[in-house]
This record gives sequence, C-alpha cells and structure tokens, in this order.
Amino acid sequence: MRHKNEGIWPELPPRAQEALAALLAGNARFCSGHQRHPHESPSRRRKLAGAQHPRASFFGCIDSRVPDEMVLDQGLGDLLTIRTAGHVLDTAALGSLEFGVHQLEIPLIMVLGHEGCGAVAAAIATLEHGAEAPSAIGGLVESIRPAVEATRGITDRVSRLDAAVRRHTRQTVADILARSRLLAAAVTAGQVGVVGARYGLQTGRITPA
Repeated sequence: MRHKNEGIWPELPPRAQEALAALLAGNARFCSGHQRHPHESPSRRRKLAGAQHPRASFFGCIDSRVPDEMVLDQGLGDLLTIRTAGHVLDTAALGSLEFGVHQLEIPLIMVLGHEGCGAVAAAIATLEHGAEAPSAIGGLVESIRPAVEATRGITDRVSRLDAAVRRHTRQTVADILARSRLLAAAVTAGQVGVVGARYGLQTGRITPA
C-alpha cells in the first residue's frame, strides 16, 4: 500500500525502466534482509579494470545512513554515485550526471532524498529563525530555500520536514533537466529517464518522491 504522500514512478524508456526495476528489486532485498551482495568478487573487480557500464546514476545526500550501493544491494560497477549535502545540485554534480549519460550511456538517473534529512532540517531552522548559515553552508540553505518556502503552511515539524524533503527532491529533478540541455535532450530522445525518490530511514524502503 502506498503512503498518502507517495507519488508514482514516471513512465520511462525501456532501458531506464529495466534499470529502475533492478534497483527496486535490490532495495526490496535490503529491506527484507536477504541481500545478495552482488558483484563483489575478485573476478568482477578484474573485469571492471578495463571498462565500466553502470546501470544507473545515483544522486543523493551525503548522510551516512543512506549508503547507495548498500540500500540498493548493488556492487562494483553498478552505480555512478554523486553525493552532496541535501543532494544540492551544483556544477560539479550536474557535470558528473552529464558525464554518465554522455560518456557511459547510463539510462537512468535516480535522485534520492531521505527521511529526516539534516541538510533540509538545517535549512528550515536557519530560514525560520532568520539566521545566517556559516561559510559555504549558506549556499546549501539557499538551494533548499524553495522547498522550505513551499511548505510553510505545514505546522507539524516532522510532517513539514518530510514534505520539504519530497518537494526538494522533485525540484532537483526539475532543475537537472532545466539546467542541462544535454540531459533534457537525452530524456526527449528516450535515451535516459530521471526519477525522484525517497528513502525511509526506519523501513529502508525506497518509494517515489
């Protein structure tokens, strides 16, 4: 049964849909405690020394509780990983996503927000109190500001944070396509799919944002 705040997975090109199905199957194994820990052998390591062909790009938060290969039960060479606090999209992250599609022909980009995101919580606290974030952290806060502003009407603290995380995740997906002509063109051509998702810290489950 879907949570009332969950979205639905978008319609994707065949290769992207296949990649998403593989990631969700891996996440289901992780949630149930039946991980396969695939592609960790010495032979896999030697095979990858010559070339890599990741099935997906993962753009997520730096939070230590959301290790990408682990929660998706993937192994060496399966994921191209980009992580920033609150999955804030900067030039390096965008260029890395473009590299994955342009150079490695990766068919799927997953943007993963998560329950209890500290970066989003800090942005809410900073903006609500009219404070100034120290040093470069201010840039993170400004990037998350639209999601904070959009959820001001939610009074419950936990619900507000979760709504802001979901909103920020969906906005990141939109920003990727708005800021990258290369990726937008690849989506239009059916070469890549982009999805926004949410990870539950307590359940381990990945669902649509």
